[in-house]
Amino acid sequence: MTTAFVLGGIGLVVGVLGVLATLIGATPSPEGSAIPDVTSTSHGSGSGAPNVHPLDPTGEERRGSSRRAIAIVSGAAAAALILAVTRWPVAALIAGVAAAGLPALLHSVSGRAGTERAEAVASWTELLRDTLAAAAGLGQAIVATSDLAPHPIRPEVVRLADRLASGMPMEDGLRSFAAEMGDAST
Repeated sequence: MTTAFVLGGIGLVVGVLGVLATLIGATPSPEGSAIPDVTSTSHGSGSGAPNVHPLDPTGEERRGSSRRAIAIVSGAAAAALILAVTRWPVAALIAGVAAAGLPALLHSVSGRAGTERAEAVASWTELLRDTLAAAAGLGQAIVATSDLAPHPIRPEVVRLADRLASGMPMEDGLRSFAAEMGDAST
């Protein structure tokens, strides 16, 4: 029985280390390292421009990788602690998964971005209402407020204003705007 627990513990540790290695070393950059060097100059040009990975210019993937690594390490630590205290492998597995996964479930970045966009649409709608109250037509109000639209939706609003200013019918322009926003509430 003790041999089964030892082998199970070793398997758990090896599995966690394998997942950790897979997540951290996800995608090599063109230079060959897993994390691009943002402090060196780009391709020896001497311009001083940062050498940023073209598919991840903001570094979000690196921040996500370190968050995943921290979550996995904390999950492994929780699993090891529960296994040491209770000697129940199933409880250790549940604790490890919970410790690794709950922070991601409780802190949803996409939910926050969706909320920001919805608030931006509401703010822009109020701006349109105020502009329409000044006796302008809807098309004129959209064009007039496009540069004042909140940042989360400004690119889409500017494209809508450009379409309307170039003569696109209002209905077609608004349908294109809704498709770009990708939200049924717009």
